[in-house]
Amino acid sequence: MGRLHLHLISDSTGETLENIAKAAIAQFDDVEVVRHFWPMVRSESHLDRIIAEVQASPGMILFTLVNGELRASGAPKR
Repeated sequence: MGRLHLHLISDSTGETLENIAKAAIAQFDDVEVVRHFWPMVRSESHLDRIIAEVQASPGMILFTLVNGELRASGAPKR
């Protein structure tokens, strides 16, 4: 059985994101999913703390961030 870290990041309650994650996970057999869930992410400093945790447990990231500046701040630096 494989293990997948699934990072769910939302600037609201995360309800839509949870439903998307459930639908995606249902496509995989024999995978242990470790969910990391961060709702109400509204600042760049909060996002920075989350990114540090993602780096500690790498995996798939799903997010719903409406604020374009916040989305851009979480993007990988080139």
